[in-house]
Amino acid sequence: MKKFITFLSVISSLIFLSFFVKPQLVHADEKTYTIATDVTFPPFEYANDSNKYVGIDIDLMNAIA
Repeated sequence: MKKFITFLSVISSLIFLSFFVKPQLVHADEKTYTIATDVTFPPFEYANDSNKYVGIDIDLMNAIA
């Protein structure tokens, strides 16, 4: 009886978790990266005089992309 209850619990858990599995429907033509940063930490990242984000971290992100 204990094995049956364990088996039933495992099956119920798998069925419950299967509701949260969702296939990826949208495929982008190009890879897209979404980056978040705090631009108040020079020289790693900061906004220059023309309000463009520059710095070591920005250069690194551009090199990776």
